[in-house]
Amino acid sequence: MLPNIKSIKPVPTKGHLIAVSLCVAIFGIALLLPSGDVAAKKTKLSIELKVPESDSASAQQLPIAPATNSAATTVDETIATTDTSNTDTKPISVHQAPAEKWLTVKISSGDNLTSLFKKAGLGANQLYPMLNGIKPSKAFNNLKPKENVEFLIEQGELVKFRHITSPLSQTLVSRDEDTYKVESIEFTPEITHSYRHGIIKDSLFLSGAKAGLSQQKIMELAGIFGWDIDFILDIRQDDSFAIVYEERWLDGVNIGEGKIVAAEFTNQGKTFQAVRYTDSKGNSNYFTPEGKSMRKAFLRTPVDFSRISSKFNPNRKHPIFKTNRPHRAVDYAAPSGTPIKNSGDGKVTFA
Repeated sequence: MLPNIKSIKPVPTKGHLIAVSLCVAIFGIALLLPSGDVAAKKTKLSIELKVPESDSASAQQLPIAPATNSAATTVDETIATTDTSNTDTKPISVHQAPAEKWLTVKISSGDNLTSLFKKAGLGANQLYPMLNGIKPSKAFNNLKPKENVEFLIEQGELVKFRHITSPLSQTLVSRDEDTYKVESIEFTPEITHSYRHGIIKDSLFLSGAKAGLSQQKIMELAGIFGWDIDFILDIRQDDSFAIVYEERWLDGVNIGEGKIVAAEFTNQGKTFQAVRYTDSKGNSNYFTPEGKSMRKAFLRTPVDFSRISSKFNPNRKHPIFKTNRPHRAVDYAAPSGTPIKNSGDGKVTFA
């Protein structure tokens, strides 16, 4: 027969008694603590777990912000706009005037307006109304070979006609129904300065060409120092020169050389310097750095030098009489048409 369970009473062991004592002690200590301290500790823990407001603000400024951020969207749109403007394709304005198509005719020897209009496919019915419309102008009375005239023709009718005398000067005739207007157009070039330097090893012309000088600039250089140096007899090896001269530009194109601004020439160890000066009346001349004129009483070389055909020789054989006769002069040889310069001021009394 089974024993009655209700009648059985548990007997507490020693371990149970120790556990119960600890629980009672802990509960008693908890009851002794004030309730406000416990609440303060809980509040402190909850604050420390929150992200500070400053950190939250900086997080919104990070470059890895989500695409929905309005600031990031604005930056992306700006970059896209900038990239589009850097493309090679440039928009063309619908109001841009079309380029005019001019017909160019080079003037040849013996040409006149009639022959030039004929070369352009125009007849007297186009020429004479233009000439009558610009009277009493004499703008086209001085046509020179190698110059250009240009025609702007639309539907077989002359609209504009111009005579180009130089890259900086032209005469333009414009037609407006039955009236014509003539005007002289002058362009102002941009002036830059170029420097050239050379040492003479063979001749002035060859050394100047190696230094990048044109023949015209070499002759101008000789003309500046022609009162001090005989460029035919006085030039020696290792003589040197240096010049600064103008270059003229129009719309980015070199249209020619200007005047020499400053120059220096060393001949047989002696150095000569010259500077160009223009006075208030527009007269230009060359002077030394001390202000003295480069022009002297007598010109050492009275002709643009080419070569010496006969030097001073006391025993020269005469080319006609075939006898030995002294030649007390220096003969220069130059092409036909070379200008002759007077060696000093004077008056022609007999010719």
